[in-house]
Amino acid sequence: VSFTLNSNDYVIMLTDGIIESRNSGGEQFGSKRLFEVIGQIKPDENPLEKIKEEFKKFTAENFEDDISVIVIKAK
Repeated sequence: VSFTLNSNDYVIMLTDGIIESRNSGGEQFGSKRLFEVIGQIKPDENPLEKIKEEFKKFTAENFEDDISVIVIKAK
């Protein structure tokens, strides 16, 4: 797979631990919520920090699976 990035585009890679993590009500964070968070990122915000912030709020920092997020920004 190949694709072209424009200046300031991001590539975000993550493990399934993020989308499969649940809140206290048993609801998964899910792909839809992740895409909503990514769609709300403002140009001056750090995508990694925004994803972490929303994930921590959703899970109340109580999750069992390992999580990894990698963000790459094109220059």
